[in-house]
Order: sequence, then C-alpha cells, then structure tokens
Amino acid sequence: MLGINSLLKYYPETVKITIAAGCEENTEKVKNSLHSPDDVDIKIIPEIYYRDSSLSFGEEEVKALSDKLLNNFSGTVWWIHNFQLGKNPLFTAAVLHIIRNYPQQKFILHIHDFPECARYDNLEAISIPLIGDPYPARPNIVYCLINSRDRDMLIAAGIPEKQVLLLNNPVESTEPVQKPSEQQRLKLRKDLFACFKQDFPRLSEDGKILFYPVRSIRRKNILEAGLIASASEAAVNLIVSLPGVSSQEKQYSDLCAESFSNGLIPGIFGTGLAKDDSIPSYEQMPGISDLIVSTSVQEGFGYLFINSVQWQIPLFARSLETMGGLEPLLRNHENCFYDRFDVPVDSRTVSVLKDLYLKKLESISVYLTDSRIAELKEIIESEFTADIADYAYLPVVEQLNCLKKAAGSADYRKALNELNKKTFSELYRLLDTADAGVIPDTNGFSPENHALTIKKAADILNSEFETSRTGDPAHVQKNLIDGFAGLDYMRLLYDY
Repeated sequence: MLGINSLLKYYPETVKITIAAGCEENTEKVKNSLHSPDDVDIKIIPEIYYRDSSLSFGEEEVKALSDKLLNNFSGTVWWIHNFQLGKNPLFTAAVLHIIRNYPQQKFILHIHDFPECARYDNLEAISIPLIGDPYPARPNIVYCLINSRDRDMLIAAGIPEKQVLLLNNPVESTEPVQKPSEQQRLKLRKDLFACFKQDFPRLSEDGKILFYPVRSIRRKNILEAGLIASASEAAVNLIVSLPGVSSQEKQYSDLCAESFSNGLIPGIFGTGLAKDDSIPSYEQMPGISDLIVSTSVQEGFGYLFINSVQWQIPLFARSLETMGGLEPLLRNHENCFYDRFDVPVDSRTVSVLKDLYLKKLESISVYLTDSRIAELKEIIESEFTADIADYAYLPVVEQLNCLKKAAGSADYRKALNELNKKTFSELYRLLDTADAGVIPDTNGFSPENHALTIKKAADILNSEFETSRTGDPAHVQKNLIDGFAGLDYMRLLYDY
C-alpha cells in the first residue's frame, strides 16, 4: 500500500484510485491504512484472485473476464502488479486480450518477479496458446521494474527502452534511526540473552550480534550465515528473526531452527516470536546489533540493504546482481560484499554435484535454446572441478554436514578461514567498526520519488499515445528465459 499512499500524499489533485481485489479479506484494514481512505474505492472481482493453474479455460472465459474488467474500470490507467507471474493464468490471458484488442485502454505493468527467473512451475502455468508471449510492446503499455537488472533484462529482451521505467520500492522513512544510549544498549542485550540462553546452547553473552532480520526461507540461505558465524574466530551470535511459514518453506525453516537449538549455530532463532515484553522489539534490535548480515542468494529489491544504511550499522552480505541500483546508496556506507563462500569437498562430492546440476539443466531444457543449454553445460563443467565448492551450490543435506563439521572440528573451522581469508578479514574489520559511514541521500527510494515515477509512467501513456503501431517484438519471453537461466537460479537449495 506504500505506492498508493505515495500517490495520495503527493498527487492528491490528480488521482482517483480504485483498488481491484480478488476477495474481501483484509480490504477494510487496507483502506483504513491509506493516507486518505475516502479518496479510494475498492471493488471485488473474484475472477482475479489466485486460481489453480490446473483449471483449464477457453476463449469464452477470457472474453467474459475481459468484458467485466472493461465494464468496471475502462477510461482509467490500470496499474497491475505481477500480471504475468502465473498465479491466475485466466487473468493474465484477459489482460493480454485487452492490451491487444483495446488500444485505448492504458496499462502500467508493475513487475516484481518473473516466472522466467527460475520459477518454472509458474512458467508452465502461463505457457498456453491463449497467453502466448506475455510481454507485448504496444503503445498503451509502460513497464515498471523494481531493480536495474530486471529493467535492463526486459530492454535487452526486446521491449523499447522508452516503455521501461525503474520504479524503486518506496522506503517509508529516509531518516536515520536514533540509537539507544550505551546504558540502554547493555540492558537490552542482557534482557535478550537472559530470555533465550536456556534454548540455544552456543549463545555467547560476550559475543557480538549479527542481525539477519528475515524469515528463514530457502533463498535467504540461512545455513550459510550459520556456518560463517560458527567458523568465526571472533565470538558472535547470529540472530534470525522469524521462521518460514509456508508449506514450501517450513521444512527448511525447521531445519534452521534445529541447527540453532542443537548447537550447530551460535545465536538465537526466532526473536520475533517471543512473547516476553522485556526483550528487545524488532524496532529495538538494530540498536543492539553490531552487524547486519545477508547471505541471501536471490532478492528482487533488497530492503535489508537500505535498512542497514538507515540504521547506520555496517553490512556484511553476499553480492547479488540485482543490487546495481543500490550502489550509490551503499558507496560511503561501511560494508563487505562477498561473491562466494568456499568449503572443502572431496572428488566424489564434486562428481555428484556435477551430475545433479546436469540433471537439473536437463529438466528445464525444454524452455531453453540449444545455445544456452550448451553454455550452461560448460559453466557446470568449469564450476565443479576442484576440491572446493561454493557452499550455496550444495544440497541442503550436505550444507548441514558442513555445519556439523564446523561445530566439532577446530581444524575444519581453520580451513574455512583459510579458504575465505578475504571474506573473514572483512567480517572481523566490520565487527570492529564503530562508525558505519556518511549518512547518504536516500531520496531516490522515498515515497515521493515512487509517486513521481508512477506519475511519469501515466504521463508517458497520456502524452505519447499512438494507435498506429500494433505489432510486438518477437521472442521477448524466450530471450528472458535464456537471459535469466544461470547456475545461480538452479541451486539445489531450492529443491529441499
């Protein structure tokens, strides 16, 4: 709702907003959270709610939904989020039908996630003739992307640059957070450790706090953060705030929780679940943390990186290709970005890894061009040749074995420090850094800037509206599939 609030706050005289929802659940709560709720209507269209992708439909259903949407919302600019993600293929087909057959209807297509980026189940759901290539380039469309990688990828795939805008997610506050006094900080730490010391055997009351404020889902790669904390020569506590709760993530989250509770990882799991009012709240946790940590292998936007700047706490993180747009913000902020975390492996494990990734490549080869398949085979062959492997490429069971070795063997921990000498050196440097750096200008991520970009998209549609051009570039989706296909998005971590 931050995006809607931004428009209501900064352009109240130019917008009248209607929210289209698939069900009534939480709609009152949503409306009451808005900057000026009386200026917003909510219409319930059940057909746009999540839909089982196995349910078939035909042209009549597509036209019926198209007509219903046009009857309810025509004459406005439609701002649609993730229309092509595969959560409701009928809705995707209806939107595309309107785009292709009603050029007077204008669209802002706001994309947070691509099914072409390792979401092959979602991709299969929209791979039907009634949808076709879901990325048209008609003049009644402007695309908005949440990071520069996705923007560049869509342009490279064939969408004209003037129709693709970077729309940073809005960050509610651009002011740095006030830190507690030293006396307050010590008390908060003491209360935190007192609450959890019975549950987590490797909790070090003298250790520094590595705060990872996320849900423990697979792409957050929690066990890698645990291994780094376990192998650290400095006493540290990794603190993960919340478990993963979805059916797809619960098994991994439970394993992470067990790894803390059985002493494989030093620190605390699930501070956000605590009912004790005496322990630090989420809002207070940054004030007692020494480092913000992210070992995530996949992010769309990366709020956590911006939070580290706002909180004025050094950042230690795995590097991600989606972070290019954040570079100006992080340039003068104390941080370390590492590309990989190596662990020793034997020749048998190398051979198994190579076979597993080749099999995974074969399972998705139906979506890829022959040339991209050949390139990926070469990448797999070259990645898994030595007696070391990037921890994030290991299957979760093998990741757990590494944690067990680190907990039980000083020699193994020493080997990890040697293999990742530069990374650990930066970790120790940041742990001794009191000043996180200059407070940068975060206005590029402000709600006002977000509203300005949405208004720019609407202005493009209103001022450059042409009806003469009706064709679309060829093979946009195929180019996206090849562009996103890479070893980073084939990790065995996602198979757990």
